[in-house]
Amino acid sequence: MADAFVPGRIIQPGVKGFQNIAAFRQAVGNDSAAMMLLQDAAMADLKSTAMRPNGTLDPRKYELWRHKHIDALRQFPDFHRSVGTAERASRLLDDARIIPEGVLDADVGGKVFRSGPGGYESVTNFVRAMGDGRAKTILEDYAINRLRDFAEVKSGDLAGTLDPKKVEMWRARHKEALRALPEVDAKLADPVAASEAVANLAAARKEALDGYQAGVIGKLIGVDDPQDVVKTVGGIFGRQDAVAQMRKLVSETAGNPDARRGLRKAVSDYIAKRFVSNTEGATSDVDLIRSSQFQTFVTDNRNTLRTLFSDPEVEMMDRIAKDLHRANRSSTAARIPGQSNTAGDTLAASRATTGEPQSLLSVLMKAGAAGAAAGAVGGVIPAAAGAAGVAIVGALRNAGIKSADTILRDAMLDPKLAKVLLERSMKVTPRQALNLRNALMRASVLPSVGERRE
Repeated sequence: MADAFVPGRIIQPGVKGFQNIAAFRQAVGNDSAAMMLLQDAAMADLKSTAMRPNGTLDPRKYELWRHKHIDALRQFPDFHRSVGTAERASRLLDDARIIPEGVLDADVGGKVFRSGPGGYESVTNFVRAMGDGRAKTILEDYAINRLRDFAEVKSGDLAGTLDPKKVEMWRARHKEALRALPEVDAKLADPVAASEAVANLAAARKEALDGYQAGVIGKLIGVDDPQDVVKTVGGIFGRQDAVAQMRKLVSETAGNPDARRGLRKAVSDYIAKRFVSNTEGATSDVDLIRSSQFQTFVTDNRNTLRTLFSDPEVEMMDRIAKDLHRANRSSTAARIPGQSNTAGDTLAASRATTGEPQSLLSVLMKAGAAGAAAGAVGGVIPAAAGAAGVAIVGALRNAGIKSADTILRDAMLDPKLAKVLLERSMKVTPRQALNLRNALMRASVLPSVGERRE
């Protein structure tokens, strides 16, 4: 069932409505956003039942609606008091029309978060009408995205970063609206803070989408935790009936795009986490990327993988494995016994010793797996690759990618992104940075090859 239909099924007349909401409240842990969805559903039902064609509330029909749902409303004491009389309900419906039916949150943000003198009053009225939680989430997302669209450098060595002058210009235009949202104002206080806000928003969205899709496939296989989803799906590989088991899951997810994406991500996550080491720092002979085992895995499980991934995707997995294996051999050959051999040192020494160009993927994987701060992909790349490296890290952060295994996972899910990452050169170039940024932007709005195939 689509998420949008769930609240309407929960809010029912009589005792059933009370029981449904009690069970829902327990299931979601009293999550405020989830409960707000139910209140919105109640308001939508009231509107469809008791609103006259001229947009006013019919008091008689309102009282019938209220009596019909009195048990369900007892689960919302604050909301019930707010509705109260027909007069209060009418005011609430007027406030609810601040977001007309069918209008997206992003469009609402544009109407409310205005530049110029009227910004403060517009934002304040909207927050008062909608409530802090939902209103501020809508406006914060809108503000961060609009700042990024306006101030992001689109080309050159600094592509993907924010232009400090444009950040200040945008802030000046929206100072009144920001004054009504002090928390958002603080997050966008300067170019550094704004860049962090952009990256955090992208990461949060990516994590939320991944978690949701993992939850959808999790329901089919009977597990709740996203990590358990990965383990359970990954456990299919190596079984005698692996092809049949994977084909069964593929069949069960037919017609459910989110479940199918969750299944594809679970397989890719399993592969990425299995063959990318958590070892911090390249200070030993332990391979940070177990590329030889990765290559063997793809070969041994090709038939199982082909039940879920398209032929181009499986072939690209093989190319990725071979590329990382080649890079691993070069890095191992370039290690200096008794030396620290950081990721940047190892990559530089590898190119100098072997004379071989490195793919962008191998550079990012080695650097990211070898101990970038807090698991981020940034750490050692800018120092090793100059301004182009800064742009690449900015593109990854703006796409919500924070770790080496996520880079590998997304490459396996999108052959066009993988093709950009597999381009080899003696040093990281500005053109690679721009191509990566464009590939990541495209990947964020399009389904992958395997999904389009259906």
